[in-house]
Amino acid sequence: MASFCEVVSLWQGWADIANHRDTKGFETDWSSAERDADLNRADEAPHSTYDVPTQTQRSTHVTRIDLPTRELLPENLQDRWDRTASRGPVLNIQRVFLANPDIRLDAFGAWKASGLEPRSREIVILRAAFNKQSRYEWHQHVRIASGEGLSAGDIKAVAHWENSPAFSPAERTLLAYVDALAESPRPSDEAFKAFAEGRSVAEIVGITYLITLYFQLAHVMAALDLETEEEFVGWD
Repeated sequence: MASFCEVVSLWQGWADIANHRDTKGFETDWSSAERDADLNRADEAPHSTYDVPTQTQRSTHVTRIDLPTRELLPENLQDRWDRTASRGPVLNIQRVFLANPDIRLDAFGAWKASGLEPRSREIVILRAAFNKQSRYEWHQHVRIASGEGLSAGDIKAVAHWENSPAFSPAERTLLAYVDALAESPRPSDEAFKAFAEGRSVAEIVGITYLITLYFQLAHVMAALDLETEEEFVGWD
């Protein structure tokens, strides 16, 4: 089995990740206009009418729900599947939201709204995943973080950031805030003040939303026993 470092090195070499072909579409891979068009066609092919997959149609990965396959989706959602597949494999998390397309998750919008640079954003998301012990979230964002230039050492250090020299003071402040939110939905005044110092109100709201969004996604993944598409990269 390949080591964690070997897997990260392989991912860093993927041209599609370096070119961000997939990061924009990690959780949502269609624009607002496309979403609206899909919903406007809902009466023609309501998503609630497709059949439960048979055993032969199911993914080999066991989840608590049957993830939709292309052939069981209505036509408008098959088009969405095809747009996603044209950029790479359709991820299990994307299949979850294809099961209920009325849920409007805009992870890419949350990334942008946070105001964080990609490295800081991925450090924050990885720490959120680690706090929630979300294997799926961690696995996917090891891939994305690698594409943003984080080394295997940087990624591994997220688990024990307090004792690692890998992170700048600003990154350590963000990591501490993730931990504070994981410990309590209302961080202490001291933790909040340290995080908020020097940040605009928009940045405070955006980063807080980003962290708690990935906590929520981790809960969804855990509730559904969502499995990674290939062997889990591991925590270290």
